[in-house]
Amino acid sequence: MDIAFELVTGGHGEDAGVAFPSFAEEKMISHTQGISRRTRSAELWIAVRQSCGTWMDSLYRCQQRLRQRLMLQKLDDRMLQDLALSRADVEAEASKPFWRS
Repeated sequence: MDIAFELVTGGHGEDAGVAFPSFAEEKMISHTQGISRRTRSAELWIAVRQSCGTWMDSLYRCQQRLRQRLMLQKLDDRMLQDLALSRADVEAEASKPFWRS
């Protein structure tokens, strides 16, 4: 972006040699820097939410796995036979840590 600067003159009409942005240009610079900061902040927030979401999904899956294994242990032998599982299969599955699938 090309920003033109106005030249500010010194005390006796001579050029001071210092260039300052005009008020409107200063506002525009400030606004675009604000957008840049907000964009970076938004991108960071999205990354945090995604990583937390991934972490929460993993936690949810572990909780579901534990719940299913506990429910499987509560089934009687007739129900296990309907599912084509033996008591040994259920015990082997239930003995796994909740984080293992």
